Parts: sequence; C-alpha cells; structure tokens
Amino acid sequence: MTTRDTDPLNDVLTFGQPHDAPANCAEGNALDAIPLIPVESLYELLEPLGEGGMGTVTKARKRGLPRMVAVKRMQQDCRNSAVSQLRFIQEAIAVAQLKHPNIVHIEHWGRDSEGPYLILEYLSGKDLAHYVGQNGPLSAARISEIACCLCDALQHAHSRNIIHRDIKPHNLLLSEHGLVKLTDFGLVRTLTGNSELSQPGRLLGSLPYMAPEQRDDPRSADMRSDIFSLAASLYHLAVGQPPPVSMNFDFARLDPGLLGPLQTGLQSDPLRRWQSAEEFREAFLNAAVRNTVPGSVSSVPQIHRSDGQCSHCHAINPSDRLYCRGCGQSLRQPCLHCDVLIAIWERFCPQCGSNQDTLYGQLREQIEEIRQRSEQLLADYSCAETIVLVEQALSTYSHPQLSQYLLWTGSLRERAEMRQQEVQTAHVEARAIVETLADYDAAISR
Repeated sequence: MTTRDTDPLNDVLTFGQPHDAPANCAEGNALDAIPLIPVESLYELLEPLGEGGMGTVTKARKRGLPRMVAVKRMQQDCRNSAVSQLRFIQEAIAVAQLKHPNIVHIEHWGRDSEGPYLILEYLSGKDLAHYVGQNGPLSAARISEIACCLCDALQHAHSRNIIHRDIKPHNLLLSEHGLVKLTDFGLVRTLTGNSELSQPGRLLGSLPYMAPEQRDDPRSADMRSDIFSLAASLYHLAVGQPPPVSMNFDFARLDPGLLGPLQTGLQSDPLRRWQSAEEFREAFLNAAVRNTVPGSVSSVPQIHRSDGQCSHCHAINPSDRLYCRGCGQSLRQPCLHCDVLIAIWERFCPQCGSNQDTLYGQLREQIEEIRQRSEQLLADYSCAETIVLVEQALSTYSHPQLSQYLLWTGSLRERAEMRQQEVQTAHVEARAIVETLADYDAAISR
C-alpha cells in the first residue's frame, strides 16, 4: 500500500452498502476461518495512511526487522456484516494466489480484538490519480510502459480466473523506483465457483472507469470489463482528468501512439474490445511501431521524418538546428551502425551510408527474439539466465529509438527476481525439513 493525501482508499466512488447482506448470504461468522493473531504481537503500528468507506490502512514496522508493511482493516461498522467478511476473505485468498511484480502482494492475514486485518506490501509513492493531479498528464511513452506492465499483471490474474472489477488510477500505486502496482482487490470476483456477493441493481466499482455491462449488472463483469477499466484509467493518465461518466471520450486529445489501443479498449460492446489483456498489451507495442512516423503502415518501421521535424512535438526546425525550438529536445541521435551523431530525420547516415530504416527493422526483430528467449528461460525456471539476458538486451540495444521495444524488460526482470526468491525460499524450507527429519531419526535411534 502507499501513502495518500486524502481518501486514500477512494471508497467514496465505490457503490453499494457493504453492511447490507444479500438474502441468500450464509449465516455465521466467516471470520472464524482467519487465524487469531494479535497484530501488535508481530508489528509495531506507526501512523495511519488513510481511511475509506470500507477500510483503514496503517503503516507498521515488522518487529525485530527494519521493514515496513501496510496493515489493512475493515471499518468497524462493516465487521459484523457477513458480506463484508466474505469479501475480506475473498480478497485475501485472491491476492495470495497472485505473485507478480505489478501487483501489491499480501504477506499474511489474521484477526484480533479489533477485527480482521491483512498485511500488505508497503509502497512509499503516491497513487497515479494523485500523481497526475499534482504533476499533470503523463507522456505517451510512459503510459505505454505502464500499460504493458499492467496488462501483464492482469493477464496473470485473469489466467487464474480472477477479475478485479475496480481498476482506477487510485488503485495504481507507485513504488519508490517508479514501478506501478495494482492494488485493492476488495471487489474481486472469481470466474469459477459460486463466489458472487453482489445483487442485481447494486453497482460495484467506480463509475467513471466502469464498463457498461458492469454498470448494468455487476455479476456480468468479466475479463473484458477489467480491460475497459484499465483503458479508462490510462485515458485519465493521458488527459489529466477522469473520463466522462457519459463515456463521450475526447479521443482527439490522445497521442497517436495511444489512440488505437484506447479506442478499442473503450468500446461499449465487450465483443468489440480487446478480448484479453495480452491482446491489449500487443496493441500498445504495435502502435509504437506504426506511429514512429504518423501514418506509416509499413511492416518495416520508418524512423526518418521531414527535414527539421522534431520526433517529440513534430515542430519543423531549420535543418542545421541542434535542439528543437518547440520543445528543446535534441535533433541528433547516433547512427544505428557507426554511432556518429546524425539528424533524426536522416534515412541514410552521411558518414557510413547505412540505411537507418533497414537497421531499425533488423534490430527490432533481434529484440523480439530476445524477449521470446527470455520468456522461455523464465518458464523453465532459469531465473539467473533470464536476468542476464535482460541486462544484455538493455546494454546492447540502448539506442533511444529502440527504447519503446524494451518496455518488457522491467516487468520480466522483476518476475525473474521474484521467482528466483521463491526458489531460494523453497530450498531453505526443504533443507529445514530434511534437518528436522534427521534430528528426529537421530533422536529415536538413541
């Protein structure tokens, strides 16, 4: 969890009364399934991070360790609600299954005299709603990077039949290193089993980011509903304000590299949207290629521009100018073959004569091959080799024109490091079991 300015849980936009139980809700105390462990026996509670309509979050320190966590509790008036209890348990079980660098992870849970609690990863950054409110819209390149990471996280959740149902910028948190993480699975729904806790006519979610089918009936929400909510959140990051509740989106305000992916992601009809998070992610990668030059549809991306045209703001400059008069960006970049600085609109290097378009296409294909090899290595649990390959890709393909094709490296490296830690933990636990059995055998043989 993260520090926030006001209404940190942003539950005021989440519809539905959590203490109203549906008629078919089972009787009894669902919290009996949660272990009875006083939170202060394990953590030193420090300061409140915020309070919302359904819960509170407190910063805490692990006793005996210099490590911060976030303690999430149900609001007191929700603790006797069977529905709220079941939602709390459902969130814990759902998030515990998800191990992804772009999803806030849960460490464990418990309950004490003040009710149930979750121990969550602590993030010191702001949520993206507050960040954009203070700093203005994000660049198209940064939004594409965030989109690729969050699509990867959603694909991870959806592959486990878990949908979020409340994706919005308030639930997208920044780590101190700038990594974006998805949090607040309080309205999570599983697509297997009878796990629905909502009633017809009761809205669950945040209206500006909610898919039309979810507005009509929360029980109809599926993976494509999450894709709509993510697209609406990215629209917010691009224009600097929440999308209109009427869903009359002003697509003219979007950068060409965002237009295609978001237009499809924000279709009212789920059948006309991207059908998976992976498909949504690929749309951003493909859009980056097509829009390197506005209007280009060539299978080999064209990186040259009109003489004097800036690649950032598209202003036209005198051809001998070094920096754009419109935005101040450099109008020179290294040749893809000899590294001599050339104008960004040059198709052929004046020094070595190499065709920049041809080289660009070849290098892009090489990067894609490395991405596929890295994914295969990670699937084979070759974590160290995956990290080495990612580092090699970043160092070898450091040309600024290639950065958009390396958006996958951050997420993949995080996944490899996380899996590596899981393997190491499993080895330690296995060793401890073996040592325990050895001690047991030694004891009974005496």
